Amino acid sequence: MPMKRIKELLREASHFVLFTHVHPDADGMGSLLALHLVLREQGKETLPLVEGSPPSFLEFLHGFKDLVTPDRLPRDFPYSESVAVVLDLSEEERVGDLAPVLRRIPRRIVLDHHAQTGSPLPGEHYSDPTAPATALLVWRLLRELNWGLSPAVAENLYTGLYSDTGGFRFENTGEEAFVAAAEMVRCGARPSWVGEHLLENYPPVRFELLRRGLDR
Repeated sequence: MPMKRIKELLREASHFVLFTHVHPDADGMGSLLALHLVLREQGKETLPLVEGSPPSFLEFLHGFKDLVTPDRLPRDFPYSESVAVVLDLSEEERVGDLAPVLRRIPRRIVLDHHAQTGSPLPGEHYSDPTAPATALLVWRLLRELNWGLSPAVAENLYTGLYSDTGGFRFENTGEEAFVAAAEMVRCGARPSWVGEHLLENYPPVRFELLRRGLDR
C-alpha cells in the first residue's frame, strides 16, 4: 500500500527536500511549509524549495523565511540520500527549474489532489482528486502518523484548505474539510487572521480567479 510506504519513509528518513509547483498558490505553499515545520519538529533536516522568488503574498505563512531558491541551493546537502516530497503536483514539468534537483533524488513521495493529466512522476503517490486541497491530504497523513499539529503547522494547513475551497464555498468542500478545519482551529489556526492576510495580500489576478470560482 502506498500509504504504508509513505509513512515508513517519513518516519525513517533523516533528510527531506520539499517541492511544489511553479507560481505556487496558498495550498501548495501552505502544505509545503506545514510539512517542513512538522518534519523539523520530528528532528529531520529539511530543504523547502521554491522556484523563482518566494511569493510575497504568502509571506505571512510560518516558515516562509526558510524557503530556498535555486540560486541558494546548498552544495553539501545529501540530495541522493534524501527523500523528495512533491506537493500539489504530480508531473515533473510543473517543478520548473528545480527539475534537475528532483532528478538527483531517487526516493520520492508525491501528494496531490489534482486529476492526473500527464506522465506521473516516479515515486510513492498519495493522490485523491476528490479532495478539495492538498492541505487536506497532508492533514490525513499527519493523523495516520500520529504527529500532532503545532499552531504554526495547523495555521499553514488551514491557509491551504481555506484558499483551495474558496473560503469553504466550492462544491467539493465536503464534511471532511470542515472536520479538518475544526481540528486545525483547535490546534491554534486563526481563521480571521488567515482570511485577512489572504484577502489583503492576494494578487489581483489570483483574487479575480477566486471570485469567478465563487460565482459559479
